[in-house]
Amino acid sequence: MNNSLSTCRKWLAGILKSTGLCTRFSVSLEGFRLRFFPTSMSKALWINPHHYDEELTFYKDYLREGDLVLDVGANIGMIALLSAQKTGENGKVWTIEGDPQTYERLCENIALNARLAPRITPLHYALGEEPGRVSMLSHKGDDSQNRVNPETSGGDVPMETLDRLFPEETFPGPLDLLKIDVEGFELPVLRGGTNLLRRTRCILFEISRENYRHYGYTTRDVAAFFKEQNFLLFRMLPRENPDSPLRLARGEEYEPLHFENLLALPPEEVASFCERTGYRLS
Repeated sequence: MNNSLSTCRKWLAGILKSTGLCTRFSVSLEGFRLRFFPTSMSKALWINPHHYDEELTFYKDYLREGDLVLDVGANIGMIALLSAQKTGENGKVWTIEGDPQTYERLCENIALNARLAPRITPLHYALGEEPGRVSMLSHKGDDSQNRVNPETSGGDVPMETLDRLFPEETFPGPLDLLKIDVEGFELPVLRGGTNLLRRTRCILFEISRENYRHYGYTTRDVAAFFKEQNFLLFRMLPRENPDSPLRLARGEEYEPLHFENLLALPPEEVASFCERTGYRLS
C-alpha cells in the first residue's frame, strides 16, 4: 500500500470510527470477514488488511485439518476465524472473551462468517485460578488492552478456570493449540488449567514484564511454572531470509523489552512440532 493511499485510508478510518458509520463496512481477510467496529484492531485492519500478517504466520504454519484450538482472549475473533478455516470441518475452535462489549463483537464476527460459524463455540468468561466474578478495565486508547481489574473483587463478569470448563471427562483431548493473550493475567489462567495442560500439545502465550507487574508476578514466575509442568519455552526468531524457516531458540531466560509471544511445548512434542511447521531449532 503506497503512502498516499495509506494516509487517505487513515483519515477516512478516523472519520468512520468517530461517527459510528464504520460498522457498515467489513474487512476481507483470507477466507473470512471482520466487521469494521470502532476498535483499534478493526481500524488497523481496515486501513491495511495485512497489518497482522506477521502475527498470523504461526497459525498458518502450525494448524492442520481436524485440530482442536482454544483461543483465550479472543478479542473480535480474527485468530479464531483463521483457526476455524485452517482446521476445517473436522476441527473445532473454542473462544473465551471476558470483556462484555468485545464478546458481543466477537459473536457478531462469527455470525458474519456463516461457513465457519458452526466450527466455533464462543464463551463469555474471564479465566483465572479460581471461579468467581470480576470486573474488566477498558483501555480508552486501545481496546485490545482490556484486562481484568486487579484492584476490585466481584463484578459483572463471571470468572471460570480452564479445568472446570474443559474437564477430562468431557474433553479428553489432546488439545492441539492453547493460545492465551489476556494482557498480563496469563499466569492465573495457566494455574487454573494444570490438568488441561497435560493434554495440550502446544501453548502460545504473551510474555510482558509490564503487564505481568499489574498482577504481582514476573517473567521468572512464568518460566518456573512451565518448568514445574514439564514444558520447554521457545522464542520464534525472524527468518534469516524470505526462503528460510523460522528458528526456535530456548526462552526460559528471555524477557522482552515490551511484549512478545512465546511457545511452550512438552519435550516429547518438540520434534513433531518442528516437523509440522518446518521450523528448526537454533
